[in-house]
Amino acid sequence: MIRITTKGASQNGGYAVVTPSYADGRFSEGYGAGIGYTTNDWRFSFNGAYSDNYLSNRKYTSLSGTNVDLTHNSDMNPLFLDLGAGWRDLDLKFIYDAYRYEDAVNYGDPPHSASNTKFDSFLTSAKYDAHAASWLKITPQFTYRHQIPWYVESANSAEVGSYDVETDRYQADLNGIAELTDNSGIMLGMRYQRDSARAIDTSSDTRPASEYYNGHSSIAYDDIAGFAQYDLDTRWVNLSLGGRYETQDAVGGHFVPRVALTKAWEKFHLKALYSQAARIPAINVVNDAIGGKIEAEQTSNYELEGGYRFTDSLSWVGNIFYMEVDKPIIYLATYASDGYYNGTKLSTYGFENELRWDRSQFSAYLSYSLYQANDNNIDYARGDEGRFLAAPAHKVSLSGTWHILKTLDWNVNGFWLGERLAYAYPSTGIMGLDPEFVLNTFLNYRFRKFSVGVGVANLLDSERYAPQPYAGGSGPLPLKGREVFAKLQLQF
Repeated sequence: MIRITTKGASQNGGYAVVTPSYADGRFSEGYGAGIGYTTNDWRFSFNGAYSDNYLSNRKYTSLSGTNVDLTHNSDMNPLFLDLGAGWRDLDLKFIYDAYRYEDAVNYGDPPHSASNTKFDSFLTSAKYDAHAASWLKITPQFTYRHQIPWYVESANSAEVGSYDVETDRYQADLNGIAELTDNSGIMLGMRYQRDSARAIDTSSDTRPASEYYNGHSSIAYDDIAGFAQYDLDTRWVNLSLGGRYETQDAVGGHFVPRVALTKAWEKFHLKALYSQAARIPAINVVNDAIGGKIEAEQTSNYELEGGYRFTDSLSWVGNIFYMEVDKPIIYLATYASDGYYNGTKLSTYGFENELRWDRSQFSAYLSYSLYQANDNNIDYARGDEGRFLAAPAHKVSLSGTWHILKTLDWNVNGFWLGERLAYAYPSTGIMGLDPEFVLNTFLNYRFRKFSVGVGVANLLDSERYAPQPYAGGSGPLPLKGREVFAKLQLQF
């Protein structure tokens, strides 16, 4: 378990943190460090993190009944490096993200040996804030990202397929913020984005003759988008009205609007929101489309939120929602073939509530959420009439922090998940997983620039699972049991 606090380029000072932990069968640890330095018009920052961790110390059972112990077969070794530099209104950023993990589950049936999967990414960006006038700021930005996703190394290449490609994204943005009056403003922006992918032949220095549906070893798409948002504050209501238009080579153009009405009084607030979003399919989705054609997925969201402050320390917030997904992009995985297609409409509705109590010596919150599936006709993701696979209809979360001393805090937090539906052994169909209750605790002591904490995750050693949210042939993935951890931090 790692908590990382990044150090901004405009700050002076740094931090270092170490988080050793132990769960039955294995030790693991995480490291993080960062520093920021500012002098005159210049600023620099560096943040880094690395962990040697693992996903589970339990046994995974496939739908056919095959078992594999994940204690030494689910390693995760992410490395993250972030370097920033700035001069006046110019900011530069360089990020290296090497996400590595070990997979002994594969497509549901454990292979003879675990495979190693890599997601290596490199990102660089440059941004400049041009203050054209006291009421106008214009920000051009350029971003480049290079990634090698799903790069699989296995002792038995016949067992585990590999997705050997490298991708590039070139992105240019131009955004503007204008204060029209004391109570109104407008945001405008446009973006050009080019995504490309190239197939890699790992057996030699040459490229494969054909990898994509266009008959070549590379493919690319252009994407152009523009948006505008107008904000107006009045005595009666605050209005936010916006829209975004995006067009991409493979799927064409889409317009999505957003409208928000908000108002806050002394003890009460209200928010009404309607928004749409379009999910443009990525290159691999377009290439692996079943039938050779895929469309953008479009989501509509309706929300109504209210909140009330009973006293200076006791408050409540509630939210009701309805969400609809038209032409959802679905990944179909079978033993015969796999690919993407557009499903029929999906929709869900529900509500969320949170009660919060804040005092000088103690603070706590309690939340409850409920969802119900409405349009639910896609068998691949359908659990039953009112639920999707893997999603609990009921969830309760809680947290309490006791400030024992000025330098000593004790936190207890947890959550309860209601029954979830999943494909699991030995059932030949969908079955219900037992409800889960997970409790965590953490004690933290601060001394000058040092802090030392100890805690226990999954204190009750509950059986925890991550079930597959579609009928993809995998059983529920077991997660860690009880884990004891420490956190040692220095700030300077």
